[in-house]
Amino acid sequence: MEYKNQENVDQTREVDSFHHDLRTQLSAIVSLSTLIRKSRNPANCTALLEALHLAANNAMAMMEDGAAMHEALPTASMQLVKLLKDFEQVASGLAEARGAHFRLVLDPALKSTAFASPDPTYFNRLFTLLLDNAIKYAPGSTITLSATIKEGNELALDFADDGPGFGVADPSLLFEPYQRGTSSEGVAGSGLGLWSVKTIVEMMHGKIWAAANKPTGAVFFVRLPLDVVATAPLPEDKDDSDTKATTEDGLGFAGLIVDDNATNQLIISELLKAMGCATSHASSGEEALTRLASEQATDLPDFMLLDIRMEGMDGWELAGRIRDNKAWDAMPLIAVSSDPTPAALAPFDGWMQRPIDPERLQSMLSDLVKS
Repeated sequence: MEYKNQENVDQTREVDSFHHDLRTQLSAIVSLSTLIRKSRNPANCTALLEALHLAANNAMAMMEDGAAMHEALPTASMQLVKLLKDFEQVASGLAEARGAHFRLVLDPALKSTAFASPDPTYFNRLFTLLLDNAIKYAPGSTITLSATIKEGNELALDFADDGPGFGVADPSLLFEPYQRGTSSEGVAGSGLGLWSVKTIVEMMHGKIWAAANKPTGAVFFVRLPLDVVATAPLPEDKDDSDTKATTEDGLGFAGLIVDDNATNQLIISELLKAMGCATSHASSGEEALTRLASEQATDLPDFMLLDIRMEGMDGWELAGRIRDNKAWDAMPLIAVSSDPTPAALAPFDGWMQRPIDPERLQSMLSDLVKS
C-alpha cells in the first residue's frame, strides 16, 4: 500500500509539472502575441513572429511527448549555437513584455561546433523554465544566459539575474517539489518550475545548483556532458527566393475547406490566402456535398481540404462519397489531421498533418492541381 501511495504521489507530481511547464509555454505565446498586436514596427514584428513560432512549436512538442519525463531521451546531431540564438529571440521578447532585459553570452568555441545532445525540445523547456523563474522572481532585472565549454566536452550554462535573490539559507531546497524561496511572497506560483528544471537536467545526465549572484540576485549553474561529434560551420540561411516569388505571384487556385471547427477554418483559410488561393468553407461533410451538388461543373473548387475527425460524416466517408460521383472524382482531395500519414492514402491525394507546414502544402497544391 505504501508503494502504491508513493507511485500516486510521483504521478501527481509529473502531471502537475507537465501542466506547469505547458502553462509556461502558453504564457510565452500570449506575451509574444500581445507584443505583436501592440507593435507598430514591422521589422520588430518579424522577429517577434519568429519567436512566437518557436514558442508554439515547443508547446506542440510538449503535447506530443506527454507528461512523462522519466523516459530515455533521443539523441541527435544539432547546432547548439543556433538553438541558443533561437531561444534568444523568444527570451528577448518575453523579457521585454515583462519589463526585464535578456542577453546571451556565447563562448567562441561554441560558434562552429555541432553536438550529440538530447532532443532540442528538452533544451527549450529547460531554458524557458529558467527564464520564467527569473522574470517572475526578479522583475525588471537583467537576465544573462552564459554558455561556455568546460574541460572539452562539458557544457556550462549559467542563468543569472540581478534581482532580490532567493532568500533561503540552503539553495538546494529550491529544487524540491512545491518549495519556493522567501522572496516569492506575493508572487503566484506552484513551486514546481525548478523541480522540473532539475528533473530535465538529471535526464540529460547533468547537474544543477544555485548560488547568490554578486552584488545582488541569483545564479543557476547547469552542467551537461556533451560529446563533440562534428565540427561544421553554422548552416547558411536557406535561399527562399523561389518560394517568395511563387507566393507573391500566387497559385490562383480556388479551394473548399471542410472542417467543423471555425478556428481551423480560419487558420487554413489564411494560409491559403497567403498563397494566392481563394477559399470557401463547409462545416460538415453533408454541407460540403450540398455545395458541390449546387455548383456548375465550371464553378467547382480546384481542390478540397478535408478534416478527418468531424462529427457525423468524417473525412474518410466524405472523400469516398466524392470519389463515387463521376462529376467530382478527379478533384484533388487533401486530408488534414493531427494523425500521422497512414500507409494507404486512398481516397485522398495527399495528407497534411497538423500543425500544417505552409511550404509543404503549397508544393502539394502546385503538384496536384496542375496535374
